[in-house]
Amino acid sequence: MNEIEQLEEFSAIIESIKMPEHLSTALMEAFTFTHHDFVIPPDQPLPPEIETEIKRRLEKLEQKNKSWGIPFDPVEARRKLETQARKFPQSFSMATDAAKQGRERYEQYLDNSVGMNMRNSSISVPNPHEARQNYYKAAVNVVARTYQKYGIPFDEQKNLDYVIRHDRDSDHREFDRSTAQNISFPTFDVANTNRILNMLKLENSALRTVLQKCYWFLVNLQKAQEEGSVGGYLMVQKMKYSSDVVPEEAKPVAKLTEEDQAEFDRKEAERIAKENAPKGYQPVASRVSCIGELRNVFSRLPYYKLYQRYAQSANPAQLEVTPRPNEKFFQFLWRVNRGGTPVGGFVDRLAKDMKAAYPEMDWNRTLEYYMDKVKDFRDFSRLSQRDTENALKQGLITQDNAALYKIWSTFQYIKQAKEELGR
Repeated sequence: MNEIEQLEEFSAIIESIKMPEHLSTALMEAFTFTHHDFVIPPDQPLPPEIETEIKRRLEKLEQKNKSWGIPFDPVEARRKLETQARKFPQSFSMATDAAKQGRERYEQYLDNSVGMNMRNSSISVPNPHEARQNYYKAAVNVVARTYQKYGIPFDEQKNLDYVIRHDRDSDHREFDRSTAQNISFPTFDVANTNRILNMLKLENSALRTVLQKCYWFLVNLQKAQEEGSVGGYLMVQKMKYSSDVVPEEAKPVAKLTEEDQAEFDRKEAERIAKENAPKGYQPVASRVSCIGELRNVFSRLPYYKLYQRYAQSANPAQLEVTPRPNEKFFQFLWRVNRGGTPVGGFVDRLAKDMKAAYPEMDWNRTLEYYMDKVKDFRDFSRLSQRDTENALKQGLITQDNAALYKIWSTFQYIKQAKEELGR
């Protein structure tokens, strides 16, 4: 193996291991330090990707020096970086590759999460309840057609009612509802491998029961076909399914005496009083107006712990306008309302909270993505553009917060249109 092949192999190993950028750079520098042939001579120009990385590091170094009040000499700094790049070119190109991969991952995230959200925001898309019902109907229908093919009794409507009853017992996750408009499954196998239907199976035990029974019916039917005993198998299944009764919803029956009810009321009052009593929470949490300000105090605390600490002293109205742990940024922007809060105060708090909850987000890039990829957003953004420009002219919001405000405002116009149309 020659030295070039050694370098390529070592580079591949480093790239395959997840580690901080500064650590991978140090390892590559240590390796190339022992292989002085891997250098770019002074009389040769630097590759474009290395020039880009030098520019990025210069800007970052200048910002850091200014924040610390240290004098910055751009000419000398560039000379040192170029010398280092010629001596250790691999470390600079690796950093460029890492940045490129980061951008690609970010674009993929936007394509998946943001794209789904904006498709769901379309006026023609069913609301979450309607979308789940459409999937339930399609799933139960394909089960009914499967049983009908083999003469197995199955009450489609009763089973559908059974599944829908259990829908309200679950916490539901968001999914791409644009697929639910006219959803149908040609075969049970297609339904059983559908990603959204499998997600709903985890949330709805009744749906899981109906689909699993059909699955095992088909598995055992295949075994019977291999053994040449299909007739007997189907006869037994017809008798079994004829006696099957769809579970009825249990109705709660109140059997409390007056003394029992009084005791229950007393304990419930004690529980509520205990929950609302002061518990010696962190005093600092009660001195901030939003979770974004609390983040300045606890800079390294994971967001869900920061939220718990803030919730200990915040009132319900404050929590309502605060991003919840594991809540997607578009879900929060969609639901949060300004109410009677002045625009300036609302946007300032919104920006602080979003920075605390979603520090990786670039709102200018997200806005560009919406405008480029999502027609509904682009159409309604004409209304929010006017609001944004007026707020900027009046000094109510800063330029840094303009993109975030425009995204939120556009969401509100879309939501208002959907509500007026009863969607």
